[in-house]
Amino acid sequence: MREVKQAIRSLARRRGMTFAVLVTLALGIGVNIAIFSVVDTVLIRPLPFSHAERIILIGGVPFSLSDGPRAAATFLDWSAQARSFEQIGAYYSAGGGVNLAGGSAEPEHVRATEVTPN
Repeated sequence: MREVKQAIRSLARRRGMTFAVLVTLALGIGVNIAIFSVVDTVLIRPLPFSHAERIILIGGVPFSLSDGPRAAATFLDWSAQARSFEQIGAYYSAGGGVNLAGGSAEPEHVRATEVTPN
C-alpha cells in the first residue's frame, strides 16, 4: 500500500508527464477500438446473405445498364444461358455521379450505382 501511495505522489509531482502518458494511453486505446470495429465489420461478421460463400463477382464488362437495348439484350442472354449460376445480377457505377432532384429546391449531385433488381 505504501508503494501505491508513493507512486501516486510521484505522478502528482510530475503532472505534465502524467498528462502525456494518460493522453497517449487514451489515444492508443481509441485507435485500437476503431481498428477492431472496422476489422469486425469487414472481416469477422458474415455477410447478410444466405450462403454468402457462394456469391462471386465477375468483372471487366464495360457497359452501362442504361446503354439501351444492346446492354439489356447482352445481360438477358447471359441470364438465360447461365447453367452454373442460380442468378446473375449486374451493376454499373457511374464515375461522375448523378443529379438528384426531389423534395429540396436545389438538385444535389450524388454518387450512384445502377443495379438489376436481383
